[in-house]
Amino acid sequence: MSDGDDPQLEASPLNGEYTKDGVTLRLEIYRLPRWSKGWALEVIHHEGGSTIWDGTFASDRDAYREFRMILKTEGIGAFLDDSLSQRH
Repeated sequence: MSDGDDPQLEASPLNGEYTKDGVTLRLEIYRLPRWSKGWALEVIHHEGGSTIWDGTFASDRDAYREFRMILKTEGIGAFLDDSLSQRH
């Protein structure tokens, strides 16, 4: 396999850090453009734990909307519980 065949993640421009109630989260939305049509969503909290969605989203904007909806309906604490490290 040549270096040109190595999969490269495509990062969304919507990635970034978000702070609410004194807690900072890092939002990571990405895909493997040649092998995947969907966008993965991962939210990493300040202590290094993360929440990863099982499925993918049709667009990076759909993934971002899901992140914002969880923030609005469940609050930032939804991403801090290590027992909920995967979402469906």
